[in-house]
Amino acid sequence: MPIPTVVVHGYLCPKQFMLPLKWRLGRRGFEAHLVDLSPLCIQDVRKLAAQLRVSVDRVRQSTGAEKVVLVGVSQGALIALQYLHHEGGAEAVSHFVAVGAPLRGTWFALVGLPLLGAVSRGIWQTLPGSSMVADLQARGAPEGVSTTVVSMVGDVVAPPSRCRLPGAEERVMPASIVPGAHQWLILSRRAADAVQQAVA
Repeated sequence: MPIPTVVVHGYLCPKQFMLPLKWRLGRRGFEAHLVDLSPLCIQDVRKLAAQLRVSVDRVRQSTGAEKVVLVGVSQGALIALQYLHHEGGAEAVSHFVAVGAPLRGTWFALVGLPLLGAVSRGIWQTLPGSSMVADLQARGAPEGVSTTVVSMVGDVVAPPSRCRLPGAEERVMPASIVPGAHQWLILSRRAADAVQQAVA
């Protein structure tokens, strides 16, 4: 029986957007579950990490699994890393795979500040140099959790240089031929392959 896999995304994306990745992981033998976070995920990342803890505990209870594989896409990986370090997540997770995740912050967040900066704490927390990013970088890969960072050449939101995390294995995928490389990750066969290889 496969270890349950929890897929978490974030920022302006309802969980239904993760269905293609969930399907691809299912085709590779994963028992994938999507998480219930606040609508659009624009809140404080710390609040979203607490919600993630509830979702992971629910999956573990329903499946009987002691630990899960945690896959975080984009800002979802920042939420996941916050959960692992500050919500006791390292005790519940065997593998953490961050896909297209600006774990060192992203300057692309500046684009959304004029529209969302007044209502979204999360967008400020994803900027390089934010106190949250600094804290997570200082802590690095969670102890006892196999951690892999997957990035894509040409991703303007989360280029490989902004996805690194001390102590994590790094996998860099070639550039996508489809415009909008970052948004394409949830549909990408290569991304699903990278998750499978990281867990294997």
